[in-house]
Amino acid sequence: MKLKSINLKNIRTFKDEKIDLGTGTISATGDNGSGKTTIIESIGHALFGYDPEYRRGESIKLPNGQEYSPNVRNMFLRKGTKTGEIHINFEDDMGGDFLVVNKITSTAQEWEIYRNGMIKDQDPGKQGILNEVRNVLNIKDSYRGTLENYFSHIVTVLQGEIVDPFLKSQQKRKDYFDEILGISYYRDAERDFVHVKNYFSEILQSLREDIKELTGAVESLPEKRKNLQKRKKEIKNLQNKVDSLEDILEDLTKRKKKLDGLEKEINDLEKEKEKIITKINALQKQLEKAKERRNECEEARNLANKLKKDAKNYEKLEKELENIQTLLDKKNKLENKLGESKTQLREWECRADELKKKIRKRGLQRLQHFSNGRYLRYGKFKN
Repeated sequence: MKLKSINLKNIRTFKDEKIDLGTGTISATGDNGSGKTTIIESIGHALFGYDPEYRRGESIKLPNGQEYSPNVRNMFLRKGTKTGEIHINFEDDMGGDFLVVNKITSTAQEWEIYRNGMIKDQDPGKQGILNEVRNVLNIKDSYRGTLENYFSHIVTVLQGEIVDPFLKSQQKRKDYFDEILGISYYRDAERDFVHVKNYFSEILQSLREDIKELTGAVESLPEKRKNLQKRKKEIKNLQNKVDSLEDILEDLTKRKKKLDGLEKEINDLEKEKEKIITKINALQKQLEKAKERRNECEEARNLANKLKKDAKNYEKLEKELENIQTLLDKKNKLENKLGESKTQLREWECRADELKKKIRKRGLQRLQHFSNGRYLRYGKFKN
């Protein structure tokens, strides 16, 4: 994190002033009341949530005897003003440009944060700013202290705080520097590693005992060397025998490989033979079935030929049947016509009988007009 500038508006002694900050360690010097502490406290307040102990609301006794309990906002505002602003410009390790704006009134505070000229978060609140600063500073969660402690112990030292710890009592001075140096963590580490120390002490003692045993073994080393030479000769003779046996073994291994190959070929041929026998048996069965099917086909063929003849006869009979049916149809038509003719004939006979009766009746009526002479004249006609 690199602080670049701070702009204070209506903040205590500053009406509207921008202070450019250099690189490295910065020392603020000047007369009392010139605003050195204001600059440092403004940075601590806006970025780290740091407020000096004498500005945290403790009651102040005024000359007239009354007590006054200030708040942080009132202590930062320039006398006679109601609003003030703290603008802090800084860079992170990646070169990102940040601007934090802390707006202070007599009743509330607001924050704004910009990244590379673009507003990143409007009014993220105090905690949002603190989280952003932790990220920029790459402060891990393993750091147990607050950003206030980080600011007061690492970032800056306020006026009078350099010599203040040395003016404390011995016990308070010890407690103060133990906290800064993390002595308690070292004590805890020493206590936690006692068993490790004991473990390595036991290993060291065991190694010392092993050294004593090895020292005794070294004294008998010449005799062991003679035995070693003797053993080497025996090993050499055995090695020659082993080499000879290895040659024999190699020859036998080659023969065995050949035999294994022949055995494999025999097994493969046996399997092939079994397959061929199986195929032959299957083909014989198929041949028998084919013969049976052939006989069945012959029978079917004869039956088919017979059926052809029967089919021809059947067709011939069907044609004859059709002719007979045609004749029957004609017969039925003729019978129907004959029935109709008989009916008509009977009608005609009935009509003829009626006509005869009418004629006879008329004839009799006419005959009554003839005289007796005339009646005799026409007697033959009457008869």
